[in-house]
Amino acid sequence: MMSRRCIDALRTHAQAAYLIDDAGELAGIVTELVAELQASRVREGLIRSEYLALLTAARATIAAERCHQAAPLTFLHWELERHGQLPDDHDTATRVLADAKAAQILMDHLITRRSPDNRRVCAECGSDMTAFAPAADRGARRTPTGVNA
Repeated sequence: MMSRRCIDALRTHAQAAYLIDDAGELAGIVTELVAELQASRVREGLIRSEYLALLTAARATIAAERCHQAAPLTFLHWELERHGQLPDDHDTATRVLADAKAAQILMDHLITRRSPDNRRVCAECGSDMTAFAPAADRGARRTPTGVNA
């Protein structure tokens, strides 16, 4: 995946190539950017597909439980197993949720930082990321289960 810094460097390179009227160099840059755009679309499609499969398994699990079917967790179990994400036999729900929260915090710190006025901004380009901040940072209330509402 091309970083924001790499894209900015290509933009600067393209401007220089334009100024010296180097069409071949510009064509190469455009080709590189189009390839990155296509790869990004493929990655997004895969992520959406995986999300849809997980969401479908969760919905099927709820429907099976409501209909009192035997082993309603089968759908969710299969989907998690397919991705190697089944919790260990000794893991508790609290531990799984704590691990997920820790991973979320780690990812959040990798992609965002705080601006001087305490807004969340992208670590690469400085864009405002407040809308993407965890709900707790946007003043959401806590529910009895500890999950943000």
